[in-house]
Amino acid sequence: MKVLAADDDPLTLRLLGSHLKRWGYDTVTAKDGLEALSIAIGEDPPEIMLLDWEMPGMDGIEVCERLRADPDRRHAYIIMITSRSKKDDMIKGFSSGVDDYIKKPVDAQELRARINVGERIVGLESELRKKASDADLKFRSLFENSPEGILHLEEVPGRIDNTITDVNSVLCSMLDRDREGIVGSRLEDLIHPNDHLKVRALLEGDVQEGVPSAELRLLKSGGDPIWAAIQSHPLSGIESETARVCLIRDITSIKKEQGDILKKLMKYRLDEGNVYLVLERTQETGRDALNDALKAGYAATLISRTPEKDLRKAIKGDIKHFWMAQTQIEGSIRADPEAIIDTVKRQPNHGVFHIDRLDFIQSAIGFKGLMALISPLKEAMVLKDSIAIVTLDPDTIDARECALLSKECSVLEPLVRARIDEELMDILKLLYERERRYLETSLSNMAEDLKISRPTARKRISRLLAFDYIVERWKGRERLLGLTDRGRAVFI
Repeated sequence: MKVLAADDDPLTLRLLGSHLKRWGYDTVTAKDGLEALSIAIGEDPPEIMLLDWEMPGMDGIEVCERLRADPDRRHAYIIMITSRSKKDDMIKGFSSGVDDYIKKPVDAQELRARINVGERIVGLESELRKKASDADLKFRSLFENSPEGILHLEEVPGRIDNTITDVNSVLCSMLDRDREGIVGSRLEDLIHPNDHLKVRALLEGDVQEGVPSAELRLLKSGGDPIWAAIQSHPLSGIESETARVCLIRDITSIKKEQGDILKKLMKYRLDEGNVYLVLERTQETGRDALNDALKAGYAATLISRTPEKDLRKAIKGDIKHFWMAQTQIEGSIRADPEAIIDTVKRQPNHGVFHIDRLDFIQSAIGFKGLMALISPLKEAMVLKDSIAIVTLDPDTIDARECALLSKECSVLEPLVRARIDEELMDILKLLYERERRYLETSLSNMAEDLKISRPTARKRISRLLAFDYIVERWKGRERLLGLTDRGRAVFI
């Protein structure tokens, strides 16, 4: 182990050097503080330093303070040699970073004992630093080789937002961005504007029980969105309450597959995060859209003026029913925005919420109260990845109010019927009726029943095949036609 002895007294310095060499240490000496500091910050620095307190140019205390401020040299073990013995001097020395003291005149046995203590401490610190370095290397390896994207968030002084402090290469590749383009930015800078509510809820912990998570859209370098599943974990052992790690998985392909499947099954365009207004005197269209969502796997919650037993006859699936009342009675919801939104927030995510008879709410709390329901309902749908279908009798509202309400909601659009020509609908109707009677249908059957030529029938069939409404199969040498799930959805 290398030991430095620094003293401006030549006799003391020669004596210290002699002892150190006799005890087997790699010894180096300095005649003042400046030379001692130069050796300590140079190549192959000493692990233990014996410093005289009072030296010309720079005293031992200042040498110690300079080394403790240097992250590469602050681990040296420093023994101060001094004739000072006052309590205040001792406190000043320890405050500057001195590890131990030995008084002049130096006793050789005491000096060796104190150096032995320093040697053990230096050895332990070196071992701990090596273990910490090994742990950091292992962590970086796991961090970089994780199959998921990872980012660290931590509060930065002077910033009120959570700032990204580190990312792995998987996330950089996922977003087509380099590390420098991500680190230092806010997480919201990477999120699609329509999903900012989700990320705020994720960071604030305003999610269902369990690990905070959300499905939202991240923005690549060119602005193109990708779907990602994000989990947020607080970093244990970090003082800052905002410090956390986010695990990110690209689910774009999964979302696309889900979307493709749903589009084949559904008759209406129902996108999560939207409130759809249905203007109708009856409840048929609203309930038809609700059945559509149930068929696609959404959990259904109904807030209704219709008795539950009547709804269960019209709704094809499991539902949770809440009776909407003007006064508070057991098992009911008051007809006001706060009570309705509170009920909505307590239901599972990825659901469909059907609120019928908005005209009843308007009669109870007025048009302003009705409008006060829509904005928080839209926000709840975004945060819960859910859909709301609300119905209103247009005869109960004037044209101006109807326009204002419609502007705040999305339009319920059919996915299928509006895109099918009448001549193509004739083919689908024929296939549907023959399937109901368990009859097989060939090209010849179709041309004969519809009284069209075989080439015309073939041309129309090709268009329906291209849009996945029908499917062909062979039976021997005969080609048979049948409806796909999307084709049947036209009639369900």
